[in-house]
Amino acid sequence: MPQAVLTRFNELTRPVWVFVLLFFVSPARAQVSSNYSMRLFTAGMQQISEYRVADARGFGLGGELARQLDDHWSINAQVAYDHQILDQDSVLDEWDWDYWEDTYIEWLPGGEYDIINRTLEYTSGDSIYRARFEPHQTLGELRLSLGADYESRESERWTTFVGLRTGISVYDRGLKMEEHWTKSYALAPDTTASDTFPGFAYDYSYTLTHFAPAKQGIRPFFAPRFGLRRSLSASTDVEFGWQVVVYFAHADWYEHLFNMGHREYVDHPLKAKHQIWISVRFKY
Repeated sequence: MPQAVLTRFNELTRPVWVFVLLFFVSPARAQVSSNYSMRLFTAGMQQISEYRVADARGFGLGGELARQLDDHWSINAQVAYDHQILDQDSVLDEWDWDYWEDTYIEWLPGGEYDIINRTLEYTSGDSIYRARFEPHQTLGELRLSLGADYESRESERWTTFVGLRTGISVYDRGLKMEEHWTKSYALAPDTTASDTFPGFAYDYSYTLTHFAPAKQGIRPFFAPRFGLRRSLSASTDVEFGWQVVVYFAHADWYEHLFNMGHREYVDHPLKAKHQIWISVRFKY
């Protein structure tokens, strides 16, 4: 992660650590109390609608600390990591990869940038060399957020809750290019010589991989959620839920406030995604 992004991430997360110290670190923590809880969760996710990429699917995991304020309200701090696989036909046109555009394609005899980006195939003029290109794009996000939940006990064991959280996502968008090359050679038979030469042909295949420079940055988001909790014991619950992560649209005022570059908005490929999650909740 670039030092500039890491420095800004540390600056933006200082209020979160203050929040944790004020609400989660206290003498009462050493005592048995149902006011405090910890969640460990995993989730599956999918983008809600097509935006810059055709498809974005993946999984996530994380942890959450919460403090119960009364019978209904609680506050929490969450750290989560999401990993998603992106499908995008125009990824090479968007990436602005200098090595690919200005060096690599120029090195291929007869190679045309627009055609190769569209077809993801190349054949040399003498048909000896041919290639098939497979771009693989991923998005990793480290999300840090604060939130509040409102819960309602439906029975002795079942509780429903709704919540809202907001925070920042530090993202790393990567592109790996796999190239599958084949060299074909054929020697025609010679029937004029006293010893007839039958000829021969062979194909030699190999694969190589290139990695494009990553696109990295920070994006703010908010996330409403709905959950269902079942009590397993006095200290343990299991929860099922649904959450929508919505990334803030471009706005000069907050990007200037948090020193976010416009490229960080342009390079982030998602507008919103939804997650289905399951968690184990420990009360102490």
